[in-house]
Amino acid sequence: MPRTVTRTVIGASCAFLLAGTLFVLPAPSLAGDPIVSADEIAYQLAPKRGLAITAAQPTSVNLPTVTFEFNSFRLTSFAEKQLDEVGKALNMPAFQDSKFVIAGHTDAVGNDGYNQRLSQQRAESVVDYLVARQGLARSRLSAVGWGESRLLPGASPDSAANRRVEVLNIGKGQ
Repeated sequence: MPRTVTRTVIGASCAFLLAGTLFVLPAPSLAGDPIVSADEIAYQLAPKRGLAITAAQPTSVNLPTVTFEFNSFRLTSFAEKQLDEVGKALNMPAFQDSKFVIAGHTDAVGNDGYNQRLSQQRAESVVDYLVARQGLARSRLSAVGWGESRLLPGASPDSAANRRVEVLNIGKGQ
């Protein structure tokens, strides 16, 4: 049976109900903290409008805040803070049976083959971190590198916005 999400805006906050658990998202930080919270990640990965999640129709969240050292797949300390929030979200009871694809993306600067390899290595680095530091089962995660093949619509091909990690919820038992 499809799970449903109810989202209600309360002032500057947002509340949603997922699998019987109420989540309340606080108002945006006045300090401009760019870390995406575990609750917001959970909201983005939850089914929309009562639809079941499948590999053909996943839900996803883009995380340009998962950054790497220059020309490397080594995570920055800032990325680790963001991935701690990702881990909290993926460990929530509502997602305990879900599987996820961790996708690495690059911009269009440089050689296609190099960008493809780097994006795969970055996705694998994220999976390794989530398994080692957040206790997620490796069997629930798969890494894929999309290189520069899936640039963000409307963004310049060389835009930093294209250098991102995406988490896709592909549902149960995929």
